[in-house]
Amino acid sequence: MLVAGERYGMGSSRDWAAKVVRLLGVRAVLALSFERIHRSNLIGMGIVPLRLSHSLSSGPMRLGASDRIELWIDPAELSPRCPIEVRIHRGDGKVDTVAAVAAVETQLEVHFLKMGGDMPVILQRAMCASDSA
Repeated sequence: MLVAGERYGMGSSRDWAAKVVRLLGVRAVLALSFERIHRSNLIGMGIVPLRLSHSLSSGPMRLGASDRIELWIDPAELSPRCPIEVRIHRGDGKVDTVAAVAAVETQLEVHFLKMGGDMPVILQRAMCASDSA
């Protein structure tokens, strides 16, 4: 998981920024906001963009070096703009819960995320086309 601030992805080299994040093993990005095209590229790489409330930027989201973030996204329940619970396990044993929203706008984007991104979708379509030929 990657935690970011506002306008995450702005000024990036577009699709490569999302590819590198995926190659690093990131499956979700928590941010206050996303650059529009980068958000779409993250989804294309099978990475779930999660939007945090701006009210969290100065308070409960303050992270320490020993904090651990946990979230569970059930693919069957993923839908556009659905709420996602984020748990922050603090180094002192305390657990804080904050709300995020899936920065997913359409059912097609949900489908791409469930499939793992663009490449698995393209591969599946190619395999289905070759089976019917």
